[in-house]
Amino acid sequence: MMGHFLIIPFINPYMEFNKGYSRSVIPLVYLVGGIASFAAAVFLGRLSDRVGKLTVFSYCVPLSFIMVILLTNLPALPFSVVLAFFAIWFILATGRAVSSQIMVSNVVDSDKRGSFMSLNSSVQHLETGAASLLAGYIISEEKNGKLVRYEWVGYISVLVLLAGFFLGRYLFNATESRKVTTT
Repeated sequence: MMGHFLIIPFINPYMEFNKGYSRSVIPLVYLVGGIASFAAAVFLGRLSDRVGKLTVFSYCVPLSFIMVILLTNLPALPFSVVLAFFAIWFILATGRAVSSQIMVSNVVDSDKRGSFMSLNSSVQHLETGAASLLAGYIISEEKNGKLVRYEWVGYISVLVLLAGFFLGRYLFNATESRKVTTT
């Protein structure tokens, strides 16, 4: 969550003041992204069941690196192309979220899962707030409204996602090993 919420709060001003897109069309980023996420959640959830949650996670996270760098260093492009890029990024973020939630839900026994998932949700909310706060300290605004150092939060986002990628793979493999030895 932290990796993506470093850049999410500043999408609107970045698109308007840095890239020159009209404020009236920017909500389309969230509409298209939301629709893409909704469709992707169903598809990627089923795909996780079929090919494995770690496999989906292992593809979605590294592919999202490319999109994060692209979106935080966006060249001048037609808005329709930008919408497609954001849709892809939202799909990859959904794939990461769905597959990691499935992996996390298997960490504890079913009789403790409710309290564990509540704690997990609280930590995720804390991370989103911390990410927004950190990004707010890094990014500054010029007099004309342009954001400065938005690309920095993109690079930091990739580092956080990379750490999450390796941690997620390690913890999943450790959990699976523990299950094998206890059965």
